[in-house]
Amino acid sequence: MADTKKINISELRNLEVKDTEFETFLNKAQEKTKLTEPGHHFCTVSMRCLDFLNFLFTLAQNCDHLAKTYAEVFEEKKIDGEFYVKYFRNQAPFLLEIMICKQIDEFTSYFSELLRLILKANPSILKSGDRIKVEEILKFESMDELTAHLIENKIMELSYQSFTDLGIWLEERLGVDLFDENDEKEIIIELIETRNIIVHNRGKIGTKYLKNVKSTRFKIGELRKIDIEYFARSAVFLILFLKSFDQKISKKFKLVTR
Repeated sequence: MADTKKINISELRNLEVKDTEFETFLNKAQEKTKLTEPGHHFCTVSMRCLDFLNFLFTLAQNCDHLAKTYAEVFEEKKIDGEFYVKYFRNQAPFLLEIMICKQIDEFTSYFSELLRLILKANPSILKSGDRIKVEEILKFESMDELTAHLIENKIMELSYQSFTDLGIWLEERLGVDLFDENDEKEIIIELIETRNIIVHNRGKIGTKYLKNVKSTRFKIGELRKIDIEYFARSAVFLILFLKSFDQKISKKFKLVTR
């Protein structure tokens, strides 16, 4: 994460995230931590999203400042000195929807990449009662090719399962708890379902969302609006969650970190 500049706390406060608890979490999220390569990639992308949001808001503020200065110097009363900030706030939901989808896609991809590292180093984890046809085995020229094929099949299979099912598999096959607290599970499932309704239902609450998100104030057909505070808090939460999990699993399987 050395290639991302530290985010200005006061700027995030201007973005409507205004409590000291968030400030503490943001500072912690930006601390240098030894992570696997997939972990570093996710954290870097997440911080860049927050950084870009800051950049756009700061740009809007600076434009308004120039407009106000121009209005004062040339006595132009018709100039709106808050036009760009108001425009940014009005248009931000479109950008935030893209960012939340990007972040969740990166989050789920992290687990695929991490499992690939673990299974390549520990292929015995794949042992099960599943049968493979002889004709399938004969397609491969070596045991290494067959193992690589089985690893990719398992990763693909897990990628189509729910996050809850992934947690169960990790606990049963790897002996690792995905969630330290039940609240973590609920937050992540809500984020994933929010991404899904943005992609598949124009951001409107559907039956699948209501089924999987147990405690929600939203009703069927209601638009799930994404505001700056929701995105910022979600981004920081996912970084801290992933850092904790990445350190735990890299230690267990002796994965390379930097």
